[in-house]
Amino acid sequence: MAENTGLWDKIPVNAGEEAQLMQCYYETIVKKSSKQEITLYAKSEPLVADAIALLNKKIGVGWTSFSHTGGFVPFYAIGCQARQFGALNDNIEIPNTIRKIMKIK
Repeated sequence: MAENTGLWDKIPVNAGEEAQLMQCYYETIVKKSSKQEITLYAKSEPLVADAIALLNKKIGVGWTSFSHTGGFVPFYAIGCQARQFGALNDNIEIPNTIRKIMKIK
C-alpha cells in the first residue's frame, strides 16, 4: 500500500489511522467478512476505499462520486442555436453556452 499510495512512505500515517486500516484489513482480507460495493462502473474493496479516503483526507482532495467515469457524455440540442452544442464540450461549458445564447451574464 505504501508503494502504490505513498501512505507511510511519503505521507505520514498516525497510529490511529494505521489501526483503522489494520482493522479493515483484518475484516476484509483475513476474515473475508466485508462486502464489496458494486456499481455499474466498478467494484470497491473496503480496504481500498478506506485507504483512498485516508489519502484524500491527507492531501486535501474530495470527490463527489466514486461511481462514474471521466468519459464524454453526448449532449444533443434541437433548434436555431443547436450548432452551439455540436462539438464535444466539457460539462461545465454547457451552462456557459446556454447563458451566452440567452444573453445572460
